[in-house]
Amino acid sequence: ATIIITAPHSKGTGNIEFDKGEHSQDFVAGPIAEQLETLLTDLGVGTKLFLADKSREELDYNREEGRGSKWRETIKEELDEHSLLVDIHSYESDDEDFQDYDAVVYRHKGDNGIADKFYRSLDTDFNIRIIDCAGENKAGERCCDIVQEALAQGIPALTIETNEGINNLDVWIDVIKNGILNLVATKE
Repeated sequence: ATIIITAPHSKGTGNIEFDKGEHSQDFVAGPIAEQLETLLTDLGVGTKLFLADKSREELDYNREEGRGSKWRETIKEELDEHSLLVDIHSYESDDEDFQDYDAVVYRHKGDNGIADKFYRSLDTDFNIRIIDCAGENKAGERCCDIVQEALAQGIPALTIETNEGINNLDVWIDVIKNGILNLVATKE
């Protein structure tokens, strides 16, 4: 199995105040994705990491507008029936919907129970919520498009959002790694 790790909002504009104010960057998504790739690779698991090369202000890779971009096309080329796509995001610690949670796992329509399997396999004291993703955000924009596209191709995929104020980030990344390893073990 090859684990495809994406962090479509990992790059900011270069203006930290703007990026924080507009949440145009998922501040811990890049570090999580990079450390996750290192941990899995060190265990001999095939991984491919895709960090954003543009800010969400320039092009939101996780929306339909991102389809057809070189970044998204490169990901599509890496996907096959042996893949698992893990889409990494983060949210501000004062997010009105999720501030009480350390992380959120999205259950996508058509995911064949992969989010539930991942969620149930997590052995942790972190406060994690699993929610249904309607495929659009509060503004009515289609979201989670990278996962939606992978699922449409029959590729197992899930979205993990981490609270940017989470304590013990390294421990949380290890929990994610173990959850992924459990998914891969049950898939084979």
